This record gives sequence, C-alpha cells and structure tokens, in this order.
Amino acid sequence: MRDKTSVRKGTMTASAAALLWALLSTGTALADEPVDFDLDPAPLGDSLRAFGQQSGVAIMFSETAVAPLTAPSLKGTYEPEAALAVLLQGSGLEFVSGPDQNIIVRPSTMGNAGQAAAELSDTRTPEEGRASPVEETPVRVDEVGGDEEKEAALRQEKVTITGSLIQGIAPESSPLDIYTRADILESGAATTEQFMRSLPQNFGGGSSEFVSVGLPNDANSGSNDTLGTGANLRGLGSGSTLVLLNGSRLAPTSAIGDFVDISLIPVSALERIDILTDGASSIYGGDAVAGVVNFVLRDDFDGAETTARYGSVTDGGLNEYRLSQTVGGSWTGGNVLAVAEVLDRTNLTLADRPEISSPELSNGSQLQDLDLFQLLPAQNRFSGLVSAKQQVSASLSTSGYVLYSRRSVDSKSTTTQFPIVTQSSDANTKSLVAHGGADYDLSNVWSVSLDATYSKLDNKTLASGSNRPVSSVLKVEASTSSLDAVLRGDLFSLPGGAVKTAFGGHLRNEEFSSETSLNGRTAEGSRDVSALYAEMLIPVVGAGNELPGINRLEVNLSARFDDYSDFGSTSNPKVGLLWSPASGLKVRGTYSTSFVPPPLGRVGSLTSAGDVYPTSFVLGALGLTGQYPALEDGAYFLTFGTADDLKPQTSEAFTAGVEYSQRRSDKSISVSLNYYDLRFDDRLGRVPIPLNQDPAFAPFIESDSPGSFPDGTILFFPTLDQINQYAVQYNPNLNFGAQLDEVAIINNASITRNLSSIDTSGFDFHIDGDWNTALGNVSASLNANYIAEFVQQAAPSTPEVATLNTLYNPVDLKIRSKFGLSRDAFSGAVIINYTDSYESDESTNAVSINSWTTVDCTLSYGFDRERSDWLGGVRISLSVSNLFDEPPPVTPTLGAYRIAGYDPTNASPIGRFAMVEIAKRF
Repeated sequence: MRDKTSVRKGTMTASAAALLWALLSTGTALADEPVDFDLDPAPLGDSLRAFGQQSGVAIMFSETAVAPLTAPSLKGTYEPEAALAVLLQGSGLEFVSGPDQNIIVRPSTMGNAGQAAAELSDTRTPEEGRASPVEETPVRVDEVGGDEEKEAALRQEKVTITGSLIQGIAPESSPLDIYTRADILESGAATTEQFMRSLPQNFGGGSSEFVSVGLPNDANSGSNDTLGTGANLRGLGSGSTLVLLNGSRLAPTSAIGDFVDISLIPVSALERIDILTDGASSIYGGDAVAGVVNFVLRDDFDGAETTARYGSVTDGGLNEYRLSQTVGGSWTGGNVLAVAEVLDRTNLTLADRPEISSPELSNGSQLQDLDLFQLLPAQNRFSGLVSAKQQVSASLSTSGYVLYSRRSVDSKSTTTQFPIVTQSSDANTKSLVAHGGADYDLSNVWSVSLDATYSKLDNKTLASGSNRPVSSVLKVEASTSSLDAVLRGDLFSLPGGAVKTAFGGHLRNEEFSSETSLNGRTAEGSRDVSALYAEMLIPVVGAGNELPGINRLEVNLSARFDDYSDFGSTSNPKVGLLWSPASGLKVRGTYSTSFVPPPLGRVGSLTSAGDVYPTSFVLGALGLTGQYPALEDGAYFLTFGTADDLKPQTSEAFTAGVEYSQRRSDKSISVSLNYYDLRFDDRLGRVPIPLNQDPAFAPFIESDSPGSFPDGTILFFPTLDQINQYAVQYNPNLNFGAQLDEVAIINNASITRNLSSIDTSGFDFHIDGDWNTALGNVSASLNANYIAEFVQQAAPSTPEVATLNTLYNPVDLKIRSKFGLSRDAFSGAVIINYTDSYESDESTNAVSINSWTTVDCTLSYGFDRERSDWLGGVRISLSVSNLFDEPPPVTPTLGAYRIAGYDPTNASPIGRFAMVEIAKRF
C-alpha cells in the first residue's frame, strides 16, 4: 500500500513476535514458583477469592456449591495447585482448567482422585510449611490420565458456554473470547459500550452515541433517535451481531427497532462478557451473522460492596461519576444478589476540542460558537439487578433475575446551513428484563431445562429546534417474550467418548411500534417465531482410542429451523471440526449459514413518502445548473421509505484456526490465530453514493456513468403508468409548481431494501500469558484484528467497491496489547491501542488519515479486609485513558451528517481521561 504503512505493520508484527518469543521462552526456563499464603479458616467462598488474589490465578466457582463449606487454615509457602488442593480437602469439590485459562471449582466427578490430590498436597515439611519434594507436584484432577481425561471431566460440569447448547463444553471448534470481570475493571471502562469499543473485533461504526444523525454508509444508524450504542462485530452493522443477556434475547431500540442498546447493561452487574466471532444462527436463530455477544450477570457474591468512581477529561468540561452498591448472601443450596448503579456524565463539545475542525457552513463561513456543536451527549442512567438461585432438590434447581434500567440522554447539535439551526433532543429510555429458569436432572446423563424471558423497552424522545415553533415527540415501544425447552444428554458411547446431544424448541413473540406527535403512528409490527434446534458432539478420537498425531478429533454438528409469521421459514446448519494433534495444540474449523430478519420497524413502516421538484431547482441547489439540459425542463420525483417486499439477510461463513496453550503452576500461555471468511447477502440498506455525496446526486451520476446503481434505482422518463404507481405508493408533495405529468426522473436511492452484499475476510491473533517472577505475577496479552478484505457491492449488477481503509469504514489493522503486574495487594497494567492509517476514499484526490496510537494505564491497591480501621476491605484504583492525550487523526468534515473533522467510527474525541475509584467490601 504505502511505504510508511509497510514499515509500521512490520514493526507491529515484530513486536508481536517478540512478545510471543518472550512468553514461550519464559515458559520453558522458569521453575515452578511457590506463593506465600496467609489464610485463616473461613467460608470456602471467601477463601477461594483470597486464594485468587494472593496467587494471581483466575478462579470460577458457584456460590451455591461452596456456601455450606468452610476452608481450613492455609499458612506457608505452597505451589498454587497444592494450596488449592488443601482448601478443597474433604469438600467433595475438585478443580479443573476451564475456558480462557480460568480454573473451575466444581463438585467432584472422578471418585477419589480429587481427595487423593488434597491428601497428597497437605504433606508439608515442618521447617518450611511447604510441600516436600515428593509431593511438590500434586495430583490434579485435570492431570489424571492426561489432557483427554481432563477434557472429559470438564464436560460433566453443568455449565452452558456461549455458542453451544451442550452443557459442560466450550464450542472449541469456534473462536470464543471470554472477558472476565477482572478484565473489564482493569480496562478502566465505566460502561459496557466503552469496553466493547476498545476491542479490535468490534467496529465503532453503526449505531452509536458519537453519531447524532447517522452515517452516510449505514442507513439504519440514522434511526438511532435514542442515541444508544450497539455491538458491531466485523463491521457488518449493529443489527448483525446478536446481543444476549445470560443467553436470552433483549428487546431492540431505535426508531426502527434494529439493535440492542448495550449501554443499558451496567458494568457493576457483570461477571463476564463472552464474544463468539462466528456465525451462530444454528444455535440462536436470527441476527447471529457476525457473531454473538453474551453479557453474563453476577450471581456469586457474598457480602456487601460499595463503589464510587469519578472521572474527568484533563482538558475540557466532560466529567462522569458512577456509584454502585452490591449486596449478596447465600445459604444451603441457594443465593441472592442485588446490584444498584447510577451513572452521570456531562457532554463534550467542539469548544472542548478546538483542534478538531468544525464543518464549514453553507455560506463558506465557520461556526463561531463551538459549544453548539456536540461531540458526545450528556447521559444519566440508573440500573438495578436482583438475581437468585435455589437448589430445590438433588435433581431440581431454579434461577431468576430482574434487570431494570432507566437512561436519559441530552443531545444538542447544529446544522451547517446558514443561518444555522440549533437542535436538541432529550431521549428517555426504560428497559425491563425478567427471566426465570429451571433445570431438572432426569438421570446421571440426561437433563431438561426450561427458560422464560420477557424484555420490554419504552423510549420517549423530545426534539426541539430554533426553527420549530412546536417540539416533536417520538415514542417507541418494543417487547420480546420467549420460551425455550432443551433436553440434553449422552446418546451412546464411542471409543473416543460419549456422543453428547442437545435438542429443543423455542417460541417467541416480538412487538414494535413507533409514533411521533407530528405524524402519528410511523411503524407498527408484530411477529411470532417458532423454532426447533439440535446439536451433537461426536468424539471420533479421544482418550480411549487416541492415535499418533491425533489426541482428539471431534465433530460438532448443529442445525436450527425457524418459522417467522411475517416472512416464512429458514434453516441454518453449522459444522465444526476440532483436531488436537498433541497436548495443548488445537486446530479447528467451521462452516455455517446465518440470517438477520428485517427489523419490525422496517417491516411495519408507515413512512413512505415523496417529493416532486422542478429539476431546474434541484440542479441549482446541487450546483449543476446547465449541465443536464435534456432533463432540466422536467420534474424530479424523490422517494423515501422502505420497500414492501423485504426478506431475510443471509450469510455464509467459514473459519479456521490454530491454538496452542500451556498451563503450569508458575505460568500459563495461550496463542491463537483464527481466519474468517464471510459473505453477507441481501443486506438492508440504501444505495451507496460515491464520495459520500447526497442521494440527490444519484440521477446525474447515473446519467454520466450508466450502470452505477442497481436496476430500479433511477428511472429516466418514466411512463405515465409508472408515475401513477409511484404516486399512489408514496403520495408525494408537489413543490414550487412541479407537476406529476412532468416527471422526467424518479430517484429511489433513498429507499431501504434488500440490496447489497459484503465480502469480508481476515485474521484474529491473540496472545495471553502470565508467569510468576521475583517482582510478582507478570501478565502480557495481545489482541489484533487484521482485515484482508472488506468489499461491498450495491447489487449483483453493479461493480464491487473496496471500502476497507476509507473514511467511516473498517480499517485493516487494529491492535490492543496489555502488560500487567500484580504483587500482593497491588496490581497495575499498561494498555497500548493502535489503529492503522487509511484514506478518506478511493479517489486520486483522497486525503491521507494518520494512524492513531493511545496508551491507557491502571493502578489498583487493596487493603486487607481484616484491618480494624475504615481501610479494611477498601480497594483504590486509578486509571488514565489516552495517557499522552493524543488527538484523533484529522479527517474531512461531513456537514450533512453533522460530523466534525475526525472519524467517530475509528477514533474518539474524548482525549485524556483520568479516573479514581474507591470500593469497600464489607
């Protein structure tokens, strides 16, 4: 591409290679490092949390399972695995390696092996209080019989991982990233949308609070009157990523109901975020084209915790605070958790960022009052969560939660016409999610689960402007009710292991309506969805029949049939393959199809409209007077709205990857490289206009270059029957004396329809590692996304356009790397974010846009809970985002969309942001 880009990419590749070499070489050179533990007898849950803090090991467990148990004293120097065995001695629990380098504590599934491990590890020398040389390597459950039996043991754990219906397994043939609560807090993010924007696999375009009236290349983003934020994996649009809460669907937001607003999910209530970057309609149905983001709620907290956080930019007026209170309790077989969070943030304007250029006004002058141009709106949110679990009997367990959020967003902006028009909006959103579920064990290997979820969203947006004598009100109501029943178990056994399966049914009702005070009802729709689905895991080769070069060979098959009341049915399969040639090494691949149903706000749209102008007036407004004499004497018919024959958007995806992981008591390493290739057809959207020009230019572009747009986009000299047909459908306004019988142009470029396709492919590269040193526990990670191709095609009859590395589109390379250190009660991390350089467009006059590198850092110190003063149980955290206050790269402005001189999809205008947080646990 460009020489400087090649050098830069070479440097980043060399850095990644150096990090990988350091991790691998350290893993082979270090001996097992012991840890000094000082734990008094305590409830097992408290001891396990303290173990995790002192050892630096990420540990996951169910509060219900540990609630009635007490851990013994643990004082002295132990290897972490031996220490954990001591804590679990006689408890009936065991520990195994889980997804993403976590340790899972669970009920024992391997007889006396776990007890033997505990007994062996408790043999200590009196002099040092640590394991003797003979017992220094404890008999861990996940080492009995090797990796194959470890994996078999893991699969007995009754936990459902995102991307699979089968309990106890992660979808190892598909790429899955798990971000723990510690990852989220260490990032310094105050909200879920802030954390998601930091991930290289998530594109900042689509529906976002940084864009007040939308983007030129995303028609749906212009309907984001609620100023919510959607997840946008792979840059395929906010509606093409399925967002779940504890595995359940949520009601959508916006004026057309096309995406789930992740800003309504409070960080304080989260246990982790699972991100599946693969098609998943065979498991979840619609919307899972680019992948799935599953927000998993906390349910294992015992005690009380109060948290106060305050942050501010170091230059400007933006500041925010977040207050949260968490209370949890457990009893024999059950627990309850309650979380309340309040967030308040002021706005950011161009007056705070004078280095960002403002769009030029229509008369060629510059905006004088920069405070009128908003870069980020003010926001206030309250969220509350109550969740509970109960083991009713040995076979029956129940669970449920209620999450309520209320958010208001105050936005103001100004048009670029002269004289300027100031506009403001106050968007108020209320969201309620209620879920109840039950699991029943039919036998040792078969179980059935029933889950019911209700999600409702209400939005009211008050809009006003200096040119409006009367304010307008937009009301949006959306709801989703669903019921799932799943039967899981082992079908039969093969030499490689048990063939596991899950199959079930799904019922769902969706409702959506929107109306304005000026125009009445603008959209109304409902649909019923029924589905049948199944999944099967076939261990072709396993512990019982492993071969040279084949430790494991598994096939994962899944399929789902969905029937929609409004557009018909669709079937989507998925095939996954996992091959493990050696311990710790996995090669995987998948093929799948997925779909996105048209949002109800589009299907039930009542806003089709049109305008007819004299063509001479339009040419004059566009600065084209005299250039098209054959058209100038006629009339120009411009249509708006949604086509009435919408159908599902469909996709095909292929992924392939390789992963190497190794875990020892003193270090852990995980390296993965994943390739993806995805084609997304029949996408809803409007015809893209070259150089982001106004759609009004489309007829004249077509006149100069016939075939520039799909068939039916532009009609020249239509027949009287065609004119009458469009007049009935769009009921146009006749402006400045224009008449229907004079129409020489019909412009359908602003009609949303099944139109375009995207081909995208690329690589995700991850390195994660940590090791114990004399300084403490050192960790390092790298998360990179390289996009090899991102090609859009307006229609099969039009040429393909490579939009990669252009303004408001995905950039080929994004990297996020982290280096951390923890020792005793101290932890710290430095995070480096990199976005590659690109061009404003593909023309010869394109403007170069520089790369962007920012540095974040976090520091945290926790005081011992046993202290008698007020500092007991207090943790103080400091974080700074964009430490060196790097401004976003300079880009051309786009006044028609009220976008200033930076790219809101690939950069942030916030600048350096410093935060302090104090949390006290009781």
